[in-house]
Amino acid sequence: MSPTSAINIVGEGLVYSGVRRVESLDEGLKQLARLLAHKSKDATFNALSQGIDADWSLHEDIVNPLGDRRQALITVYTIDLDHDRLLFSDEERNLEIPLYAFRKDESGLLEKLTPFEPPSPPIGNTNAFPAPYWRPSRGASARSVPFVKRVITDFGIVWRHILRREYSDHTLRHFAKAILCMGSLDLEIQEEASRHLHTSMLPQRGPYVWIHSRPSWEPCSAPMFKLGRITVVLNQNLEQSMSLAKIDKGRMKGSEGNDVSTYLLLSIRHIALCNINSAGEVKYTEPAALLNGTDSPSHAAVLTLLQAASFALLPQPRSPIQKLPLEIQDRILGYISDGGIIAAQLGCLLELGLPFKWLRTDDTRRSGPIQVLLSPTHRHENTPVESKLHIKGTFCGLSYR
Repeated sequence: MSPTSAINIVGEGLVYSGVRRVESLDEGLKQLARLLAHKSKDATFNALSQGIDADWSLHEDIVNPLGDRRQALITVYTIDLDHDRLLFSDEERNLEIPLYAFRKDESGLLEKLTPFEPPSPPIGNTNAFPAPYWRPSRGASARSVPFVKRVITDFGIVWRHILRREYSDHTLRHFAKAILCMGSLDLEIQEEASRHLHTSMLPQRGPYVWIHSRPSWEPCSAPMFKLGRITVVLNQNLEQSMSLAKIDKGRMKGSEGNDVSTYLLLSIRHIALCNINSAGEVKYTEPAALLNGTDSPSHAAVLTLLQAASFALLPQPRSPIQKLPLEIQDRILGYISDGGIIAAQLGCLLELGLPFKWLRTDDTRRSGPIQVLLSPTHRHENTPVESKLHIKGTFCGLSYR
């Protein structure tokens, strides 16, 4: 992809973003000066959004993925209307200048730029959770742990341009929705098996997820909500999540207040489970590292997520097929779909078959490891089946082949 420059206009909690071909900082400042000269502060948004040729769209977050190895973004301009300033970032510099310098049609704008320190993502301090730790008796199956860990790991890689930086609480709800669906195996998988899909017929050109993409599936509806028999608490500060869980338990009355309540504390960067009884006594699992855009999710984090799903959901009914040898169960699952992902998902849900090995074994012409597909491609006779993962009807950016 051609090098591009991202432009964000930020005001009142909303972000209008656009992308255009890269230009020098001096050229960018001169264009802003032409658009804002002698304009009032209230006219700034209209002057910029109408005067800059960019494909504008409305979002909740600024994306600043400089340093991503999928690099195509060279510079980021952020016009902060709330603080009346321009922020400029590239690989080497973070500079700012007040917008009134452009309105006054001042010269020497480059010399007026001053360095600023960009915000850092929350570290995710877990010191407020000292030992001893609760170890739930419910485990997770040998089938589900590797399958879910692989899916969440790949999801974190695809969306790392957002996960490794500061993001809004609304974006947290988008990612939480995806993680909860993955943990409960509530994924819709669409298979593309056509041998005749040519490039001209592709529904999309370019990468499925690029460095200025944002999640488009529906987010969780609230920062705290019931999920089956547990309550999920979403907050970027895990300690704050615990405080909210205690407050929620204290408000319960009647039989509900007398029971032990289970909470899933989810900050995306970390995850923990806690139990609170009617006396306010708390026990919790050790917070585990989930997704930070750099590291793979820990085994403990995936285990905690699957334990939460087992607490939340009723167990699946037993099937007569489970009495058959595992190799025969695998063969039965092989008839479920053309690709292996749907069969693996069903095997995890129904406790059938051997752990999925992420290999294509049904046809020697298409054998080999199953890998993430970054963009749609031309298909031919021997092209393996492509499996796209959807969150409540919306493609989440993960496609396997």
